[in-house]
Amino acid sequence: MRPLRALDDLIRQGKVRYIGTNTFAAWQLVEALWRQRSLGSTGLSANTAVQSARPQDRAWLLPFCRTYGVGVIPWAPIAED
Repeated sequence: MRPLRALDDLIRQGKVRYIGTNTFAAWQLVEALWRQRSLGSTGLSANTAVQSARPQDRAWLLPFCRTYGVGVIPWAPIAED
């Protein structure tokens, strides 16, 4: 929980604008958002995701991010599986 508090402090000080994750699994995103909300800190703004991932992996990501207001930053859109 300390890293979340540290990131929140940086946002409140104006040193960081947004917090993002890199290729988190669904359970990791849920846990991160839950912890941030339970601490009353600033939530995640974006998640970097492999857009060439399997369709079943993408099926949860976009609806989840839309529901919780987390942006998606695609990378490797034409990578091989």
